[in-house]
Amino acid sequence: MATEPLRTQVKKQLDDVTSEVTKSAHQVFLAGLGAAALSQEEGGRFFDRLVTRGRKVEAEGKKKVTQTKNQGKKQLDAAKKRATKAFDRVQGELDGRLAKVVNRLGIPNQDQIRLLTERVAELTRKVEGLQKSTAKAAAQAG
Repeated sequence: MATEPLRTQVKKQLDDVTSEVTKSAHQVFLAGLGAAALSQEEGGRFFDRLVTRGRKVEAEGKKKVTQTKNQGKKQLDAAKKRATKAFDRVQGELDGRLAKVVNRLGIPNQDQIRLLTERVAELTRKVEGLQKSTAKAAAQAG
């Protein structure tokens, strides 16, 4: 019965191996549970970190958009000023040239017409005054 101690020894080794395999399988199972729990916890923290980072990026983006908008407005205002100055300069040159042409043609300008109108009105008053004086003198002589 030399086989009996051998059987006992093999059974013990088999039990030991089965126990080790069961223990290892249990540890793998626990590691999987731990990984799932850790990923859930870290996932929540990671999500929170993503939200925080997203807020920062959004704020920076808004700031850059505002800066770009303000810079564009300043450039537009400067361009408007330059355009207005150029327009005023061209208009002044055209007005001057037109006045020279009108003067060369002998067409009176507004000031000259106003002065002539005032002078005609003054002369009309004097003529009317002379007509009245002449009519009185004729009535007294006649």
